[in-house]
Amino acid sequence: MKQKIKLATTILLCFVVFSCKKEKTVVPEDISDQPIVLGCSDEAALNYNADANMNEGCIYQSDIKAEQKALGIYFTSTGCPSCGGGGTAAFQTIVDNNSPDVIPISVHVKYGDPYILEESDELASIIGYGFQTPYYFIGEYDVMVISGGTIHMSQVLTKASNRVASIVNNDPIISSTSKLVFEDTILRVYYVAEFLQSVEGQYSIAVYLLEDETVYPQSNGSTDPYYHQYVWSVAINGTIGESIVENGSEVGQTFVGSKTIEFEKRWNANNLYAITVIWKDGEEIVNVSKSSGNSLL
Repeated sequence: MKQKIKLATTILLCFVVFSCKKEKTVVPEDISDQPIVLGCSDEAALNYNADANMNEGCIYQSDIKAEQKALGIYFTSTGCPSCGGGGTAAFQTIVDNNSPDVIPISVHVKYGDPYILEESDELASIIGYGFQTPYYFIGEYDVMVISGGTIHMSQVLTKASNRVASIVNNDPIISSTSKLVFEDTILRVYYVAEFLQSVEGQYSIAVYLLEDETVYPQSNGSTDPYYHQYVWSVAINGTIGESIVENGSEVGQTFVGSKTIEFEKRWNANNLYAITVIWKDGEEIVNVSKSSGNSLL
């Protein structure tokens, strides 16, 4: 029997919402005078919440894929001439060459970039990035090859592909997924992780909100307007996230979590998604996945 770590907080919202598509949220007549508790009310789901009386954000066993993925990290900046002049295209080549085994994220740093997060420097410090842009990592593994101030891209591409292959050829220890629910001025994120092997050590789950097709001027950009991809927009529960287990786990143990954040006016819900990153001991990226579905309420 799977063990479940219960949801830390229950979201209470005292107003009625109706779904315009996908997962429909309807107020049952028999609870119309009660406080609304949003969450998954389907007992068949991994994130079933017995207190929920309005159904949303259910994650099922079929949503969690027993797959090992690599996190492709691109350190960039809107003020970086080399990024607009080819660095971004080179990162896209890394992604394309290793699809679907790599999940990309663009971490903006330097030059007062508007996309810089408070967590950007912390992530850089954890994986050992030295603040040169453009710069590429596969997980916490540096894949740059620089000699005489010149980036040797053919060697970078080979090094990146070799690292991705070494990661995805392993059986996954833990897998995860997430779902987003958009409602007017708020965004709710539901996420689940499941151990596929018995392990020792401390594991945590971080949920990052990413945005594609976001428009902002790029130094030496080849197009106007310039569209940025895989932009790390919010560290929903911090850089290394929240603890799943402190001292190891057995096969089948499941972690369930959720967060609510304010929906920013500049965002386009159609271009937003989440990735879940599993960390070990706060320093090693174990696995990563992309959100399995969104709902608009």
